[in-house]
Amino acid sequence: MDANGQFMSLLQTRHHKIDSSQLSKTLDFAVGPTNPRQQMIVDMMSHTWKGYSKHCFGGDELLPLSGGCSNNWNLGLTLIDSLDTLYLMGLKSEFNRGRDWVANRTTLNFDNVGDVSLFETTIRVLGGLLGAHALSGDSVFLERAHELGDRLLPALNDGDEAPPDAGVNVHERRGRKMRDPELAEPTTLGMEFRKLSELTGTAKFAHAVELVSQNIRKQPKLEGLALNRVQATSGHLYGRYKIGAGGDSYYEYLLKQWLLTGGKDEHSLQDYKEAMNGLQHYLVKKTRGPLALTYVAEMTDNYDIERKMDHLVCFLPGTLALGAHNKVDGAKPWHMDLAKELMRTCVELYKANGHMLAPEIAKFDKDGKEIFVEDGDAVDILRPETVESLFYMYRLTGDKKYQDWGWEMAQAIEKYAKVDGGGYASLELIQSAVPKKQNKMESFFAAETLKYLFLLFDDSRTQVPLDQFVFNTEAHPLRIMSNKQEE
Repeated sequence: MDANGQFMSLLQTRHHKIDSSQLSKTLDFAVGPTNPRQQMIVDMMSHTWKGYSKHCFGGDELLPLSGGCSNNWNLGLTLIDSLDTLYLMGLKSEFNRGRDWVANRTTLNFDNVGDVSLFETTIRVLGGLLGAHALSGDSVFLERAHELGDRLLPALNDGDEAPPDAGVNVHERRGRKMRDPELAEPTTLGMEFRKLSELTGTAKFAHAVELVSQNIRKQPKLEGLALNRVQATSGHLYGRYKIGAGGDSYYEYLLKQWLLTGGKDEHSLQDYKEAMNGLQHYLVKKTRGPLALTYVAEMTDNYDIERKMDHLVCFLPGTLALGAHNKVDGAKPWHMDLAKELMRTCVELYKANGHMLAPEIAKFDKDGKEIFVEDGDAVDILRPETVESLFYMYRLTGDKKYQDWGWEMAQAIEKYAKVDGGGYASLELIQSAVPKKQNKMESFFAAETLKYLFLLFDDSRTQVPLDQFVFNTEAHPLRIMSNKQEE
């Protein structure tokens, strides 16, 4: 029996013996702020929650400029996405109010939820419920996660070589193909569904995502690099090679599924190592200017290179550092060196406009500029990827320059994005003298950006220890599984 077979067998025989009421007492790290920088981030979270609570409590996303609420999904996206951030920051009354909303089957009623993205619902809502359970130990979060998982499962096409459906009707418990999914969509379900299987003792969730992994693994790759779209009926890959939008969390989850399973998922580890070698071979480039920046380009299936990089790629320094910390790069370690170089590039993207705000996309060595940003890409929706990587780099190296860069970014958000009535706004025209606010606050600002800033400023480097937890792609902490079968 191979390693994955052993993992599946363990899940099938495991009984759920976790005493959820005791989990919160087993946290061996402090919650709440321990220094002035962390306190500022807590204050930012409180201001975020002030606007959300006043104008949108239980809704999906705050419209901060108009004091309105977007609620197209009826899933309480920002509320559930924020729960573990509130808990970690010690905002107890806010957390408890959110907990009561989740527990009430009238306010969080899955029968009111129609067609939604399987990917986004999994990482934000299922992941958010599991993250809140991991920190608080409150069984209500696991109960609601189990209920949601049952409703999402039909979209995974169990036993079918086609990828999971891009959409799912939560009320009707059925998938919706809708379109060809991007690579990251069907391949960024494994952590959440595997964890749900472990916690409930129900193997069906892990079994379904393992079949997805097997089907993707059978597709041809270029030294581990996968094309970024999946044909909805056949599962065949097409498109281009990219680590940014559409591909990012596929590579992230290869490493993190191995970590989450306590080293059981050896196939994912091997796929990750091959992919990083392929990335180094084909996609890692350097600018020709004085900064000599290392970046990750995109490449067509005809091997034509496009000298551009999404801000989303800035998750990669943190992932590489996490892998290097776990010695996945073997006898000739190089992942950390690449992580440091890419981290510098991501920070330079913030510095380039003079405001410490990041564009969605940057191009390199274009029109006489080492970093070139088109007007349509000069948008900062307060994404988390760079501060996520800064967190890992500081946590794993102790080098305070990563904290200092993050502090500049936090101050820029406070200066340009804060809305007086509560909340923070996405920004456009970031290269102008005064960036312009947009009437939108993404749920991931509270779930990820503020959480990673808070953890970045943890001088003790002990809050949410990385030998006990792995963060999903929406920054929800999941406990690493034990290698030992429970009696």
